[in-house]
Amino acid sequence: MKKIVSLMFLLTNLLFKSQETDINWNSKMERRHLEKIEDSLAWDYENFKRDLGDKSKFAPFDYGVFPAPKYELLGYKSFTGVGCGTDVIEIDKERKYVYSFLLNSKNRINQKYLKENTNEVFFLIITVSDISKEVDNSNVQITSRNNPHILGQGTIENKNSKISFSAFITADRDQFAIVNLRLFNLSYGNIILIAPQKDGSLRSKQIKSKKLIQVQEVDALVKKITNENYSKKFFNL
Repeated sequence: MKKIVSLMFLLTNLLFKSQETDINWNSKMERRHLEKIEDSLAWDYENFKRDLGDKSKFAPFDYGVFPAPKYELLGYKSFTGVGCGTDVIEIDKERKYVYSFLLNSKNRINQKYLKENTNEVFFLIITVSDISKEVDNSNVQITSRNNPHILGQGTIENKNSKISFSAFITADRDQFAIVNLRLFNLSYGNIILIAPQKDGSLRSKQIKSKKLIQVQEVDALVKKITNENYSKKFFNL
């Protein structure tokens, strides 16, 4: 069963209408936002108190609790939710595909890029694990506290190794990921395949989707990719 860690967007995005006027993010807005980050009068103390009380474990980075500005200071419906999830596909009794994804929902800042889409998966990682399907060996988290920039992270454990990743997308569409210290410019493909090797090394393959990926398309997309001959060859299956 898929583990959806955060799908706030399913609730908030029901109220979002695409005819809302765009918020055109620019350097002037970025500088103003940086000022608000350091201005205690702009902080959202309810979120800050909630974060201080959160004892959840995060990896690969510890979750540092910083006060952050109120989301609505960037404009009405400038934020409508984020989400992430992870799931598996069984290969045999001892191996499985594990995939994790991060997403942002349509809002007034990104709607000109999302167009008719209601959400955007900006990072999808797929790997093969040597731990059986019955064992939960992956975790994924996403945070909106950098809003309007969205960042997430996660780990996937194997018997003798661990895959760690972090990825982000900014309001002006810069998007990068780090997987075990390998850097990926997601503008050239936001689907990352990672193949662990017997000698402990890793291999990577970056795929550029022909169109924007929505969360409701992830499962079918992963099944399609993992059934491709190039994918089976890459994973030595």
